[in-house]
Amino acid sequence: MRWEKMPEIPFFSDNTAAFIHQLPSDALSTASGKSDYVRVQVTANSGALDRQQQLGVVRDITLAVAAAAADPDLANRGWR
Repeated sequence: MRWEKMPEIPFFSDNTAAFIHQLPSDALSTASGKSDYVRVQVTANSGALDRQQQLGVVRDITLAVAAAAADPDLANRGWR
């Protein structure tokens, strides 16, 4: 909501959501067997975010995921 510059009113906060699906550690891996990865998918309405806003959302979410995983290096390994 912050990056889309939405006002903090119930109409917007009631229609903004996040879904977190924790998978077993072996549910995702590379062909070589590495499984120290996460997948994050962000969706927004077409045209809702300019490029700077998109990069800001990705940066914030990447840092939050790295903190939740207790893996600060994760933030440096992500595709953006």
